[in-house]
Amino acid sequence: MSVPSIAVVFSIALTAIAQAAPPQFDIATKKKEDRVTVAVANDKGTVDIHSKSGIGSATITPTSGEWPKKVIVRFHLGGLERFTVSTGITILNGSVASYGENAKRLHLSQGNER
Repeated sequence: MSVPSIAVVFSIALTAIAQAAPPQFDIATKKKEDRVTVAVANDKGTVDIHSKSGIGSATITPTSGEWPKKVIVRFHLGGLERFTVSTGITILNGSVASYGENAKRLHLSQGNER
């Protein structure tokens, strides 16, 4: 009787270890010199985007696991006019004016809403 209970405990432990593995991502940038990193710890993700010009694009796709519930995006750029983050359902658009007091705007839309 003790053998089956050990097998069950061992199986549960392996499942917990497999679920604890952090997600993996495929990252593609438009420009070779741009760099994007994704780090996941404690159910939070941090995306760092490095670009000297600030003009370009990047696509980050999970190859295993899922995006964490909370994600921080940090831009390390020479300049930024606008950005778009899309999940396919939810879209976040942001912009920073390059003149005057550098007005900042954010717009969140879902589904067919624009």
